[in-house]
Amino acid sequence: MRRSGTTWAVGAVRIEVARLPGVEGEELQLLVDADGARSLEIDGRREIAALPVVERVAGGRAGPYVLRATRLTDSFWETAVDPL
Repeated sequence: MRRSGTTWAVGAVRIEVARLPGVEGEELQLLVDADGARSLEIDGRREIAALPVVERVAGGRAGPYVLRATRLTDSFWETAVDPL
């Protein structure tokens, strides 16, 4: 962004990136509740089958959490895991 004349400002935001080969769609959400029950949605549609490659992104996190991912390119996804 140009501030004035020849003065520019640059900003950046750190993101987490994971490789999720074989996962279809553009956005996904994995919800794990306090009882360990899982609910996976890809592009807003509920999925029946589990995707272990997605669950590995959470790194064995205990307790309830939500994992959100957005495709960047090919099999690389921007990911975020947040506690509930």
